[in-house]
Amino acid sequence: MAHALPPISARDVDFTGNHPMRNVDGPYADPEVTWSSSGTEAAPAISIDIDGNLSVKFEHYNNSDKSGTGVFQVYFAELLLPDSTTVPLQVNGNSGASASVSIPAYGSFWSPNFQISGWDPWIHGGQLRIGYLVDTTGIPGLVGYGMTREWRFLVNLEPPVGHMATVWHELLEETTAYAWGEDDPTQAGKDLTFGLYYAQRFAYPGQENLTSNWFDESNSFKLSTLLRTSGWVTGNCYDVAVYLHLLFESQGLSNEPLLRLCQRGPYDLRAFLSNDICPIGSDSTIPSNYNPIAWTNHCVVLFDGKIFDACLALQKAPDLSGYWNPPASWTSTQHWYVDHGQEFTGVAKRFIQPSEIISFDPPQFNFDLHLPHEMTQSEDTTFIFGGIL
Repeated sequence: MAHALPPISARDVDFTGNHPMRNVDGPYADPEVTWSSSGTEAAPAISIDIDGNLSVKFEHYNNSDKSGTGVFQVYFAELLLPDSTTVPLQVNGNSGASASVSIPAYGSFWSPNFQISGWDPWIHGGQLRIGYLVDTTGIPGLVGYGMTREWRFLVNLEPPVGHMATVWHELLEETTAYAWGEDDPTQAGKDLTFGLYYAQRFAYPGQENLTSNWFDESNSFKLSTLLRTSGWVTGNCYDVAVYLHLLFESQGLSNEPLLRLCQRGPYDLRAFLSNDICPIGSDSTIPSNYNPIAWTNHCVVLFDGKIFDACLALQKAPDLSGYWNPPASWTSTQHWYVDHGQEFTGVAKRFIQPSEIISFDPPQFNFDLHLPHEMTQSEDTTFIFGGIL
């Protein structure tokens, strides 16, 4: 038995001012489709920055032969937060708004654009809920329509940039969780660095195998493959730094992966021994997890002239106080090497002597831990990679 269509039915929704979005499977259509005969999927979230301008309009279909002018009324908009509290939002600068709408017989019609504003000025997310009515009192015989619709809603610090100009939903959710409540770029960068280090996602491969698993032969970062891989993954400093770079970009923080090379020392080698570090994937609160490692270079993120390094934790801050966390917003010198006389801080410790090198391939060393520390400053260059896959 056939069922009659309702006089008016909901179709598409078009948000304007939100950031283009994709996920691991590809980009989403814009406008955000919630009805489509072709089965097009809606984006999983609306992404807007703190100072963004957001508007929305709604499409409906009139399944009857009645036509005329109705009134489209948005009577509330709110953001439902994870703790079940709600933040009232404004519609055209008020608690609600309405406007006339022309309704054709047997055809589709769009509401006017409504401006949505009033979200809190910091990184956060929730469910955007909008309630509206299609008032058809002025069209005899046509029954009106009303509903409440909702979408995942994520507030960025700044519009996403670079590789994240079309922002990946997975990374945006991750950065929202790490930097929740932040309105300052530097503090947000610290939160992203700490968040990634403690996320129980990357585990450093160790001295024996420092090869990256996440770059292809063209030096492109395999982000899709990484996101499809659940649980712990092995990652060296390049993997961690580029992933952190992308997290920064998803929050609109323009940065660059920085390759830190050791200046040639007295033995004409770039190889150096690190300070005692706790690599990502280990518990930084346990002293025995801090050990030296041999490197010829190290990859980090440079943002606003400061170093952010999610690959490792250090026991001491640049002022010699106890730290036990990853370096974040440290100067180049503070991150690399600071000589305090009897003590020193930073990532680098001293040059490796030729007598300590058993083999570079595979890496094998016999460190003399009694040698004094000695180090020069680093030679820094941008790490250029081939994009993301």
